[in-house]
Amino acid sequence: MMNTQTPLDLSTLFDKAAGLTDGSGWTFPHPEKPDETVQVAEISTGRTLVSTKKLIDEYRTQPERLTATAKIETLQSLIDYANRFKRPESALHATLFEPYKLTVKIDYHGQGADAAPSFNTHRADYAFPLSEPMKAWMKAANGDLMTQEDFAFFLESRAVDIHNPPHDWQMLEASQLQLMLDLLNLRDDISLTDAAGRYIDQEGKLIDSDGPEPTDDRYIPRKAIYKLRRKRFATELHMEKFAAGIEITNNSKVAQSFDPKTGQKTLNYKDQHQDSEGRDVKVPELFLINIPVFENGKRHLLPVRLYYRLLGGSVKWALQLIEPERMIRIAVEAAARQAAEETALPLFFGTL
Repeated sequence: MMNTQTPLDLSTLFDKAAGLTDGSGWTFPHPEKPDETVQVAEISTGRTLVSTKKLIDEYRTQPERLTATAKIETLQSLIDYANRFKRPESALHATLFEPYKLTVKIDYHGQGADAAPSFNTHRADYAFPLSEPMKAWMKAANGDLMTQEDFAFFLESRAVDIHNPPHDWQMLEASQLQLMLDLLNLRDDISLTDAAGRYIDQEGKLIDSDGPEPTDDRYIPRKAIYKLRRKRFATELHMEKFAAGIEITNNSKVAQSFDPKTGQKTLNYKDQHQDSEGRDVKVPELFLINIPVFENGKRHLLPVRLYYRLLGGSVKWALQLIEPERMIRIAVEAAARQAAEETALPLFFGTL
């Protein structure tokens, strides 16, 4: 029996297989010994030439190169995989549009003007699978009106996702706070600032954005965090009460005015929604959910808009997840940058 652990003399092997005694045939470089050659011959009666690679590969003691595409199921696993196999030329590629994907190319092309090309046959892909909570909210919070029964059933099934707003938004980590501001399109007003980044007026005096509300604030700049604080967010208790049902009556008022100078008449209609005790109904415009965007991924605090309509004497509810595709893109970018930081590999957005 042949000892497969001993390197083969391929020249002798092919001589015997082809019955060659005069050294005729072709020679090729040995796949693993640069100073030796492999001899092959045409043993058929025709003149057809075929590749010798398959025949040569049968005698390799190890594969010529790695050919693997790993399908990774979590972001952390992709990071661990990259750290285990990475090489100086390895790189990360991410796509911010469907199909979302983060790929580490282990045997990527070399760097610089003299970069050596690579076959790019060793890679690992993470496809950012959406979590079940994310799928559920995307399906239900699409702006369609729901009956009280459907609304209550959905909130009860996803009650674990609902989150109280923070007492101070600045308690959130910077990336989470920035995500919230991005989704709500809140930005700092453009204005003069000092060296420390604080707002100043035309005379160079500091403007206190957190002070009392002025009578006319058209010329008073506001920071995004201040604008966020003015948003009305429902608490978990609010959402429980809304799920249980609220009684609303509509009291319409009409006011008429007349300008004798111009003869212009004006009618002003005002709909006033009140509960069973005659108090004005105030439904917050937003509430928060705390869910992972991706399966086995990091949780994100996401805003959901809350609407109600009084139709035919009954209350209808609607939920709207704010720009879910944008949420996903932001989460993909954050995950890709996390992977780049933890693997110390260059990151490129796009495909190649």
